[in-house]
This record gives sequence, C-alpha cells and structure tokens, in this order.
Amino acid sequence: MGIQTTDDNQQVVKQSDLLILAVKPKDVEKVLKDVREPLQPQNHLLVSIAAGIRTNTIEQVCFDSN
Repeated sequence: MGIQTTDDNQQVVKQSDLLILAVKPKDVEKVLKDVREPLQPQNHLLVSIAAGIRTNTIEQVCFDSN
C-alpha cells in the first residue's frame, strides 16, 4: 500500500498536499506551531477535525508573525 509513518510533522507537510489535523484540542497549538514553517496555503489543504477549534484560531497560529 505504500504507507509510511513518521513522528516528524514537518516532514509530513513537506511530502503531502492534504493535511488532516486530527489531534486532541489541547495539542492543536503545539502541532500547528511545529508545521507553520513548511505549511504553504497555495500548496497545502489543511482539514481540521479537532473539536472546538475555530478556523480563525488555526489561521492565527499558522500565519500571524507573533
């Protein structure tokens, strides 16, 4: 099936077009901060199924320079 596993979130972003954010809400900010450098909105589709996490929260963590 060609399935590969890794615990390196940045590697996943670099090798993927579609990213599914399926983590516990308490872990969302940590994961997003980890992937924001290689994440490019023009090249990646990010789908979140993290309960209670708003789109604007994801945008702020990923794309605000603070």
